Amino acid sequence: MLAVLALLLGLVAGLILILGGLDFPKQISLEWFGRQAVTLILGLVLIVAALVIYGGKYIEGGILSIALGVVVLFWFSQLPGVLAIIGGLLGVVAEES
Repeated sequence: MLAVLALLLGLVAGLILILGGLDFPKQISLEWFGRQAVTLILGLVLIVAALVIYGGKYIEGGILSIALGVVVLFWFSQLPGVLAIIGGLLGVVAEES
């Protein structure tokens, strides 16, 4: 049950991160393109971490999700970061139950 909740939180965090990065400015710069690429990669890796948790490797997926959640929390936005950290913690706790 906790693994399913961790999966949902990780998926939501990754999707919010990916969809939040779909803004297009009037002038596209190299800095904007780099930030968008990093945002997309982090969102996809968060989704993969959630799938790893659901696949049964609770500790590995949980630690990956927590680490990425901390990076997202400090560099990008708060909500996906907090969701990823909570999902990672639930993934680590799912090992115990």
